Amino acid sequence: MGSIPYDGALQFNGDAIEVATVNLGVTSEIAIPTTSSGERAQLVYIQAQPQILYKPGFTGGTALDGMRARGHDAVVINVSGYTHLLATSATGNSRRISVAPLENSRILK
Repeated sequence: MGSIPYDGALQFNGDAIEVATVNLGVTSEIAIPTTSSGERAQLVYIQAQPQILYKPGFTGGTALDGMRARGHDAVVINVSGYTHLLATSATGNSRRISVAPLENSRILK
């Protein structure tokens, strides 16, 4: 098995945020986290526990038409140009979402 060169690896580059989303139908607005340099992240790593609907957006938006992350899925999305991540429970019960800022020179350049 080959190795991934360091310059192509995703790097956690700031503090992660963990938020308890509320019940289905109510959208939580999570500010896009900043990187260690203090800039808003262009990429974020999201892990949901167990099912949420999410999408990048702005305050006042809804996540009801967002993408679904199943239990313990981890995804990376581009949030360039957005101020918030919108999230809500996909099953009606309170859920948690973890969001961490990332940078990857091969993706961003």
